[in-house]
Amino acid sequence: MELAAMAAVLSPCETRGALHGELSGLSYNSKTVDFGELFFCLRGKFTDGHAFAAEAVARGAIGLVVEEFVDLPVGQIKVANTRFALLQAGRAFYSNPAGKLGLVGVTGTNGKTTTTFLIRSVLGQAEGPVGLIGTVYNQLGGNSEPSTLTTPESLDLCRLLDGAVAAGCRWVVMEVSSHALAMHRVDVSDLDAAVILNITRDHFEFHGTFEHYLDCKARLVRGLPATRKAGRPRAAVLNADDPHVAALGAELAVPVVTFGMDHPADVFASQISAGARGSEFLLHLPGATPTPVHLPLPGRFNVANALAAAAVGWLFGVPLRSIAEGLTATRFVPGRAELIDEGQPFTVIVDFAHNPDALAKVVSLRPDRPGARSILVFGAEGGKDRGKRPEMGRAARGADYVIITSDNMPKEEPDTVALEVAAGLGGHPHEIVLDRRQAIERAVGMALPGDLVIIAGKGHEQVWVYGGQRIPFDDRAVVRATLRKQTWAEL
Repeated sequence: MELAAMAAVLSPCETRGALHGELSGLSYNSKTVDFGELFFCLRGKFTDGHAFAAEAVARGAIGLVVEEFVDLPVGQIKVANTRFALLQAGRAFYSNPAGKLGLVGVTGTNGKTTTTFLIRSVLGQAEGPVGLIGTVYNQLGGNSEPSTLTTPESLDLCRLLDGAVAAGCRWVVMEVSSHALAMHRVDVSDLDAAVILNITRDHFEFHGTFEHYLDCKARLVRGLPATRKAGRPRAAVLNADDPHVAALGAELAVPVVTFGMDHPADVFASQISAGARGSEFLLHLPGATPTPVHLPLPGRFNVANALAAAAVGWLFGVPLRSIAEGLTATRFVPGRAELIDEGQPFTVIVDFAHNPDALAKVVSLRPDRPGARSILVFGAEGGKDRGKRPEMGRAARGADYVIITSDNMPKEEPDTVALEVAAGLGGHPHEIVLDRRQAIERAVGMALPGDLVIIAGKGHEQVWVYGGQRIPFDDRAVVRATLRKQTWAEL
C-alpha cells in the first residue's frame, strides 16, 4: 500500500510533507520500527508517542500519523485520534480480515476467559477450527503465542485475525476489555455476536467512576450493527441476572438473546448441582427438549458462563447435542478455578479472582465434606484502585479462614495494601503473611482432609511484579511443589 493511499483511508485528515513511497508495514512502537513503515504517535495515560517520532524516523519510518504536526522532515498525516486511525489503517493494510471470519466478542468484569474457552469448544463442535484471543494466550489454528494484553492493540488484532484466516479458522472468539473499548482497539461493527457477562466494580484507576466503566463495557453492544454479516445473524447476548447488563437490551436495535439462572431468559439452567469439582444441570434452549449437561468446571458462576456459551451456539445453529458436548469437553481453563491435584486428601483451586465480585464468587465454593473448612489466600494489587481493597476483604468473609498476602506490587509496599484489605475483614478469622510463597505453604500445611484451599489473584500469571522487577512466580507451580513435599498416608 502506498503512503498516499493510506492518507485516503484515514480521511478526513490534514497532510504535511511529501507522501511518497510504498509502506512495508505499520508500527506504534518506536523501538521496533523497520524501514518503510508508517509510525502512529499514540497518546496514552503515561506516554505520548509524539515524543518518540524522531526515534521512529531515525529507524526508518517514512511517514507519521499524528494528532499535531511535529518538526520532522517526513510526510505526516494529522488525524483527530491516532488510536482510531491505527484501527482503520490496520483493517486496510490487512485487507479487513474480520470480514472473512465469524467473530464473537466477550466482555464482562469477570468470566471473560472461561466463557471464550467454552464458546470456542461449542462452536468447534460444528464450525471447524476456531481461533481464540484473550488473556491467557492467543491461539489461531494449531499455534499459540503468549498474550500481553487481554485485547491486543488494534494493529496486532488485525495481524492475529489475518493469521486466523491463513490458518483456516472459520471463527474467532475474543475477550474484549473495557480498556480496549475505551481506546478504540476493537471495531464492534466487525462482530457477529457481542456477549456481556456482568458489570461490577473494577479498574477505577483507569476509568475513575463506575459510570465511565459501565459506558465503556456497553459500547460492545451499542455499536453493533443491525445488518447481517455474511448471511449470519448479529445479536447481543446478555446476562438477564445482572441488572446493568439486562437494562441494555431495551435500547438496542439488534436482536437480543438472554441467558440466566435467576431471572426469565431465553437460555437457562434448572436442577443445578454446582460443587468445587464440577457441576450438573439441565440446559434449556428455545424450542428444544431440556438436556442434561456435565460441566467439569466448578461453581454456579461457571454455569452462568456455560449458559452464555450455549446461547452463542444456539444463535449460530449449533445442534443441542453438540452444544452439550462442547461444554463437557472444556476440562479446565488455565488459572480459572483450576484444580490442582497431587493426590492430596483436600481440594486446591487456583483462580484469577482479583476484584470483589470475582472473589465473592470463588469463595462461594464449599468443601464437599460436611464440617470441612475453606481456606483462602489472596491479596490486592498495589498501585491500583484503593477503594476496592476493603471491599475485597468483605468479599473474603465467605471463606472460613483467610490469609492475606501480596499480589503484584509495582508501586506500593505490600504491608500497606494488606492492612487496607484487612480493614474489610474486621474480626473475621485471618492472618497476614506477606511472602506469597510462605502464605501458600501456610494454607496447604494447615489443610485437613476434606478442606478446600483457594489461592486467588494471579491465576495463570507466571511473574510477580515488585517495583521494577518481574520475578518468576506461578501460584500453580508453588502449590504443586508444596503438595509434593507432603506424605498424605500419614493423615
